Amino acid sequence: PFDASRLAAFWMTSKRYDAHSLCKAARRHWDSVATLRPLEAYFAAIHNELGKQIVHDAAKRTLASIMTGVYAPSMEHCTAQAYDRLLDYHSECARAVSEELQCVSMYVADMATPPYRKPFERREGETAWAALAWLQGRLAKAFHDVADGARAPARILVDFEASVLLAAAARERKSSAQPDDSWNSVDFSTFVRIVLEVEGALRAGVESAISSVSVRGSVPRWRFCFRC
Repeated sequence: PFDASRLAAFWMTSKRYDAHSLCKAARRHWDSVATLRPLEAYFAAIHNELGKQIVHDAAKRTLASIMTGVYAPSMEHCTAQAYDRLLDYHSECARAVSEELQCVSMYVADMATPPYRKPFERREGETAWAALAWLQGRLAKAFHDVADGARAPARILVDFEASVLLAAAARERKSSAQPDDSWNSVDFSTFVRIVLEVEGALRAGVESAISSVSVRGSVPRWRFCFRC
């Protein structure tokens, strides 16, 4: 596998000498490297002046992890301000995602409160209310986790994938010991429909919230001016 710092240096040198074929080759490998090691890619992109968009894309990829006690060798080549700006970016994204979680939670509450935004047939009623109450509980926990910094902003997209939600619901239903538990009356097809609808709304909202935030200002490299 490529090293982000070396690949960034190779890319910068190729750009400097207008070696277009080499630039294309470096760009082709960069996305996979930045996905595997986003933190290292972020600082390497700054140090090698790869451009504002490349820096932002790398920063966006770090949103899947919490920025506590993290380290990458490429950090040594940048100022503390570069790290501070990344922390600020994470904080702003966490705030935006938390607000979106609240919006989706209100949307779910509206689905379960008369007059219903989403009408359910009588036979679907118990399933709908059980599913919506369960989803609201998970949304509330996600909101507090993201707001408190216990959960990375982009991890919410994974937590609320339909497959993840359905697997979690199946585990809880299987472990339910009470015969009158609400899970016992759940109709699976109705539950899946609700989960897919909520997942779609949440994904669109969270992606939009994250896209609305950018790494603020220019990010200086070590001893040089990083020009965005």
